[in-house]
Amino acid sequence: QLGSTPLLLMRALEVGALAALLVGASESVFAGVPLPLRLHDLGAPACVLWTSVDASLAFTPSAGSLAAPWSVPDDPALLGSRVFAQVVQLDPSLMLRSSSALRLVVGR
Repeated sequence: QLGSTPLLLMRALEVGALAALLVGASESVFAGVPLPLRLHDLGAPACVLWTSVDASLAFTPSAGSLAAPWSVPDDPALLGSRVFAQVVQLDPSLMLRSSSALRLVVGR
């Protein structure tokens, strides 16, 4: 909603393991490659890239879940805009794993 600050809730995180919140404007293509992209050929059988990566935020969780505030500007030009997000995490065995994607649509 315009002018709001919803929380993105990330769960089932491995405490102390490097993670990243990936945010993108597309769920269909990233750098010319169709999405979703299964990363098993790159040695990550448990990882699927569901969103383009136009921004990212790396973090190391100190608990199994994390709520991140997401500020939506009060700008009518954003109505109907779509943003996609997912989390990837390097687990203690150095296996990259991913969440499913979240589609956010800006409304009133």
